Amino acid sequence: MGAKVREFAPRAVAGALAGVFFGLAFPPVGWWPLALVAIAALYLAVRHQSPLAGAGIGWCFGFAFFMVLVPWLTVIGSDTWVGLSAFQGVFYAALGAGLAWVSRLRIWPVAAACCWVAVEWARGSLPWGGLPWGKLPFGLVDSPIAGWSRYVGVSGLALITVTATLLVVLAILTGGGIRWRVVSAVAGVALLAGGAAVPLDVAGDRGDRATVAAVQGGVPGSGLDPFDEQRVVLQNHARVTHRLADDVRAGETPRPDVVLWPENSTDIDPYRDQAAGDTIADAVDDVGVPTLVGAVGAPPGQIGPQNLGIVWHPGDGPGQAYAKRHLVPFGEYIPMRSMLEPHIDRLRYVGRDLVPGDRPGSLRLGDTTVGTVICFEVAYDDAIRDVVEEGAQLLVVQTNNATYQETGQLEQQWAISRLRAIETGRAVAVAATNGISGIVLPDGTVLERTDGPAARVLVADVPLASGMTLGSQVSGWLDIGASAVALGAVAWALWLARRKRERGGDGLAAGRGPDVQRVGAAAGGHGAAAPSGARR
Repeated sequence: MGAKVREFAPRAVAGALAGVFFGLAFPPVGWWPLALVAIAALYLAVRHQSPLAGAGIGWCFGFAFFMVLVPWLTVIGSDTWVGLSAFQGVFYAALGAGLAWVSRLRIWPVAAACCWVAVEWARGSLPWGGLPWGKLPFGLVDSPIAGWSRYVGVSGLALITVTATLLVVLAILTGGGIRWRVVSAVAGVALLAGGAAVPLDVAGDRGDRATVAAVQGGVPGSGLDPFDEQRVVLQNHARVTHRLADDVRAGETPRPDVVLWPENSTDIDPYRDQAAGDTIADAVDDVGVPTLVGAVGAPPGQIGPQNLGIVWHPGDGPGQAYAKRHLVPFGEYIPMRSMLEPHIDRLRYVGRDLVPGDRPGSLRLGDTTVGTVICFEVAYDDAIRDVVEEGAQLLVVQTNNATYQETGQLEQQWAISRLRAIETGRAVAVAATNGISGIVLPDGTVLERTDGPAARVLVADVPLASGMTLGSQVSGWLDIGASAVALGAVAWALWLARRKRERGGDGLAAGRGPDVQRVGAAAGGHGAAAPSGARR
């Protein structure tokens, strides 16, 4: 037992360090090459280890990664930060075990990449709708690799990145001839660099354009109490919109086709509060164009409150509305409330459970069809895919990040929004209560953005899309396909290990792996035999 612990400990430390590197690849640090280093380091740490050891190393990786990724959760509580990191580590424990298994296969670079995609899909789905925050591609928006998302989507981008990185690792590990080392290395580097050559034009460009105005009204507070003065928040956004109308009349600002207010620009139900409705109507009538208003309320016929994006028409008032589908567990509703609330006093901050919507956020504002998602929904592939399928010409992210002012959460969400522009071939407009608001072109280029919480209006002319990129179409299928390949690869590795034991080899009996592994066979069968840990 002592020998096993001594062997496991340095690998666990290596896994944790790889997790730290992985976290630093994401904003606000954003050193994206560290993601590639982390992938390689994690694989090398679990290679030819037992699945149990792989799981332990993987958990250390995931825990360290999330500790670096989400320290902004300390605004809620340090226990939340540590607890979420520990829980997310469970998914990476599954990844570590899977990588340990498939490292015994000749196709391990591809099999390992499929395991990575499968685990990110799982943790983005489970439990309570999952948490896709921190998926590998969201740290790659400023890399040359990001362009691949236009053709293979976010999941395909992860698949290519992990495969390419491990092909380079294969070139280092294989003991075969120089030819196969070069082939493997060149293939990996070509995949990593090839994304830079992908054309990033507007999807289905017909020459249509729209002038968009994103309103950032500001909030009076911060932390857990940014909306203590709810009517002030509404008045802030109305005042900035009146100022926009004045600038348009003065000829200082072009007349927008669409005005966007952020999530929670009114926490007062405009359907039931006459004063709130009048405040919005006055501002929208003044600017004279359809305005997408972020509100918490219950539309006619809806029993419970919802997180809404309401199309408010000049002179006519509220029309279509989108209700947020992916609600934040423990933020917008409390799972198992009756069981947990008596024991966790902090849950009182979520005074009412919001009701999720059941339709995509494809809304018509004048002559423009926008696809809106609310806050962290931008990280969900299905939320983006659904609005594109329903004809969204422009993507909109309505968000309220007031709780996380001056933390890395803002930059992380902004990076995801930019990647969605590249993936879908659409301009993306982000309206935030306190930042980051901005407008992004379909190639990920930032046209406008705010750099602080001050009230401001961003106005820009953007292209409108009319088609679907291949990446938008295939990403969901790649999740399913990669998961199937990952399960098949693990099952194949299990079968091989069982057959080896039946033939009298040690297989996994020693907890190490096979006697030999022809790692170069993935590149044509010319690799040299690599001794496993069982013979050290």
